[in-house]
Amino acid sequence: MKHEEAILLLSDLALGELSEDRATALSNHVDDCIVCQRELSLIESVIAELEKSGGKILAGHPSAENLAAYGLGDASIAEYLRQEIADHLRICKTCRQELEVVGRVARAKLPDAGLSRRNTWRNWLVAALILMILALAYPAYRGIFASQVPELVVHSGQLLSLPEPGEAQSGEVPVLAMTGDLSHLPIAVAWDLEIQGDRELLFSLAELPSSGEVWSMRGRVSKLFDQGLQAITLMVPAGGLGAGTFELSVLDPKDGSLLGSYQFRLGVGGKSREGGGASIDTPDGGFLIAGETYSFGLGQSDGWIIKTDAMGIVEWSRSYGGLGWDGFADVIRVEDGYVLTGWAGSAFAHLWLLKISEQGDIIWDRRFGTQRAWDNGRELIQMSDGGFAVIGYTNSYGPGPFAVYLVRTDEQGRRLWQKSYGGENNDVGYAVAEAPDGGLFLVGRTGSFGAGGMDAWLIRTDVQGEIIWDRTYGSEILDYGTDIISASDGGYYLVGSSELDGTGSKASWLRRLDEQGEELWYREYREGDYGNFQCGRLTAAGDIVLIGSRTDQRANETDYWILSVDAAGEVLWNRQYGGQGEDVGRDICQGPDGGFLLSGTTTSWGMGDRDFWIIKTDAEGRWAPGSESREMWDRVLARMGRENASKQQL
Repeated sequence: MKHEEAILLLSDLALGELSEDRATALSNHVDDCIVCQRELSLIESVIAELEKSGGKILAGHPSAENLAAYGLGDASIAEYLRQEIADHLRICKTCRQELEVVGRVARAKLPDAGLSRRNTWRNWLVAALILMILALAYPAYRGIFASQVPELVVHSGQLLSLPEPGEAQSGEVPVLAMTGDLSHLPIAVAWDLEIQGDRELLFSLAELPSSGEVWSMRGRVSKLFDQGLQAITLMVPAGGLGAGTFELSVLDPKDGSLLGSYQFRLGVGGKSREGGGASIDTPDGGFLIAGETYSFGLGQSDGWIIKTDAMGIVEWSRSYGGLGWDGFADVIRVEDGYVLTGWAGSAFAHLWLLKISEQGDIIWDRRFGTQRAWDNGRELIQMSDGGFAVIGYTNSYGPGPFAVYLVRTDEQGRRLWQKSYGGENNDVGYAVAEAPDGGLFLVGRTGSFGAGGMDAWLIRTDVQGEIIWDRTYGSEILDYGTDIISASDGGYYLVGSSELDGTGSKASWLRRLDEQGEELWYREYREGDYGNFQCGRLTAAGDIVLIGSRTDQRANETDYWILSVDAAGEVLWNRQYGGQGEDVGRDICQGPDGGFLLSGTTTSWGMGDRDFWIIKTDAEGRWAPGSESREMWDRVLARMGRENASKQQL
């Protein structure tokens, strides 16, 4: 389908008024055309707003061609039709928006519209203004462009007067509300001062604990004084600082005597909550962590990516999304960047597939699902042919409230086919693995099949997603399958957890399966009152390492739980890490040194309701709180104040 035709049919697609053949042809064009993706999202947003406000999508909309001709003043349009369109526009917000969207491209469709010379210049001017407005408004709506998380809040110190030399004062620790990419944003530090003459001051910024100076400047009080804040405001360039603890000293430039000092800590995160925590190692020895943030960005939540070096120091941070709920659930590394999956609630909760460069710039952006449903991606893999397979869940398709959702794409993220699997109850997909013949193994949970309640569900498909066989595992209570691991000697390991007795207590388990899904052995692991594994990885040594969380209900604490077992499921070592809050392990990856990066969320440390927490362990999962060797360290990816600094040491 040509672009000129496609863009005029977008409103019909959004309203479901196209035949199946034309809708398929148009959808394929939209998958490859970023202009049409933008226009379709704008039209969908108008429909959503109208429905949300109690409006009704009216039948009998004017065609896109007639609407464009009306908007451009085409003299050939019949007067009665012109009046009908005018009456319709007074009551239909959708068509008013469409009029703006399609007006500027109608000339390509109607080159001989017979427009009067008198209106031509005016129409071109209107089209240019509309294009400018859409260009400015579109990134805020759909989030096709990554934002640099531009939140910056100034906090004030408490140095009430400028002391004389020899009367040094130490101020309270101000919490600098810094978020996002620190390499491009200045830090604003302010002191409330009683101005005592136009004195010259020397400022020095040092990183602790080494006290090495990283920045200094001279300035006069008269030039630094900010009437709006009634304080001295100092803009410290943040480039290259990274996360850490810093001390800013105010000195007398004549003799270097200390007038005052302030300590603060820089990081990324926010006062609200951050979720997820999928992680991978990067070619430069660092790590990439992906999830969602409610603290900053454009919408209710945004997809959030943090790139760190080998010691967990933040190198850059970006958010991606629109005005709704967006987030990432998984990330993989590809030859020229990274591919992520999750949900794009700003675009009516489509399953989201996004490719970015190694610097975080968007390469392509794909959405799968329908406009008014919830479609969510949970895990993705790159297939042997270079394309991708994404698993999640959907309520766009299938007979029940939710179904397992599988999307197969080419290497550019363009849909090859999609399938849903399920029955009349809730069915959810969590993990996917490629089979030797190019088919797939799908892992999740089902309420539609099995012994009852909720059962772990394993589906084996062919290369087109058709079911070859499926198996359920569990009892009449609650059982979940969360991951599948290919065994080095053939067959698979199925990871999951089960409720024990209907009281909420849970145990985690590992099942060894043959290539037909038949169970060879079963191992159960218990830790605390409630334990569950989120995922597992095969290590370089051929063992299995599992990560999740364990809960002590009496202490009301949840900790990271990492367990290593051999090929027979026998425990090699068992570790737990956490504080007095809820610390949930989400993902694990093995670095080039053999150690592990544990990633997840914490309420024990940090500034917000929930923040990312990453722990670097040695090859046996050991971490000594407070250690800063290359083998062992931890980082809370959030703003931190003095009250949280001591907790960091457990």
